[in-house]
Amino acid sequence: MAEMWFYTSEGKQMEPVSMPELKRFMESGVLKPTDMVWKEGMPRWLRASSVKELYSEPTAAVDRFFTQTADAKPAPLATTAAVTVPEPQKGSTSDKNEPQPQRKPRRSSDDDDRPMYRGRAAAGGSNAGILIALFLGGGVLLTALVVGVVILIVVNQAGPQVAEPDPLAVNFKDVKAKPNPGIDPNNLIKDSTTFAVRLNTDERKSRVHSFRKGARYEFVVRTQQQFLDVDLYVYDMNDLVQVQDAEADADCRIRDWSPPEDGQYRVEVHNCRRPDGVIGVSNSTVTIRETAPPPPVVKKELPKDPEVPEGVLAGAGFKGLDQVPLGQPQELRMRVRANHKAKVNISAAPNLKFRLLVLKDGEDKEVARSVGTGVKSFVEIGPLPATEIVRVRVENISGKNTASSLCTVHYDLGK
Repeated sequence: MAEMWFYTSEGKQMEPVSMPELKRFMESGVLKPTDMVWKEGMPRWLRASSVKELYSEPTAAVDRFFTQTADAKPAPLATTAAVTVPEPQKGSTSDKNEPQPQRKPRRSSDDDDRPMYRGRAAAGGSNAGILIALFLGGGVLLTALVVGVVILIVVNQAGPQVAEPDPLAVNFKDVKAKPNPGIDPNNLIKDSTTFAVRLNTDERKSRVHSFRKGARYEFVVRTQQQFLDVDLYVYDMNDLVQVQDAEADADCRIRDWSPPEDGQYRVEVHNCRRPDGVIGVSNSTVTIRETAPPPPVVKKELPKDPEVPEGVLAGAGFKGLDQVPLGQPQELRMRVRANHKAKVNISAAPNLKFRLLVLKDGEDKEVARSVGTGVKSFVEIGPLPATEIVRVRVENISGKNTASSLCTVHYDLGK
């Protein structure tokens, strides 16, 4: 299969053709020495004048293109009849073909009365035109100055103007940023991913990927058409640029980028229009690689609580009390875990009423008191900043002695 050559014409990339067709384009003038050519296997685009199959002498081809004098031949003069032109007299500088009578010597052989006269008239006319243009321009400037002074006077007499609020103005304090939706396992970059992008001039395409905070990433864009300008951007979900490579080059590379937070980000590739007007379709390959994983998360271990002393209740459970006579309260010691909202309640016969008081261990300072009486009596403790042992006092407030004052204390003190 014949090798196919890509080429540019008038700054635009054309469809590939074979070498014989490329030679015909060169001979017909479609392909110029300054146009670019490329085939598969070449590291970059070259000028057509550098390809020996097209131009055996690259330097001469470029010179001919720009000067167009290397092979030019003067066109023959058209004549209607043979005219014998007498040779000018020796020492004469006159350009006329017929012998001239003797004249007084002049300053130059090119001086003549009519050209000299016309030149002076033309010079005088140009000077008059310049004077007229200066006069008109000065009048325009003077008029503009007068109008400006009048406007300033009117504005100063009217007093300061208060600008009305723009209803379309945006107060950025009221704009709330979109929360990042978080990591999507389906588009998470763990090792690497590669995808192809084909773009027309001034076209943009983007893809959304998830990145992990603390990890390091590298972005690489390789473009076949090295004469184009391709840029790379990474946006967050609020369309704010996080990192970019906007150099005037066909390839892009971003190294060692770490996202500020876990979540999804938009990777965009843009085929830019070059300042010199060169445009074309870009075929690029984008590779995103995780160069370093995020550091391991170190869990902060809470200090271990001391062992529960004997006779102290802990965790969750219940404790039955045989008798709680009037005026003879009973106390239970309980360990309440830090940052846990503990709860203690009583179950007893419907005709009995009890009250719960929570006191600090070792002193009679009240911490909490029960809500309700009887079977609905309960008390909440905490949450406390640190694990602590408290005393729960159970009082019988039924108002009279009963044959039985049995009750059960239920507790949830935290595991």
